[in-house]
Amino acid sequence: MSEKGHAILKFTLPEIFNDWLEPACFGYSKKAVEMSGGRNLTMEMKGSDKASDDLWETVYELHWDE
Repeated sequence: MSEKGHAILKFTLPEIFNDWLEPACFGYSKKAVEMSGGRNLTMEMKGSDKASDDLWETVYELHWDE
């Protein structure tokens, strides 16, 4: 979900991705926001829960200035 200056990103991935997901998500999101004219990106993890035996669901909330 995304709207002006705000986005919620939800990932459902195997546990092995948990170590690098946050820095990768921030880096790619920052680049996308800057390419569209935004700035001052902040990101907060809203939760990370086990979705099944093999998968984790992780949610991030992003805010930026237009």
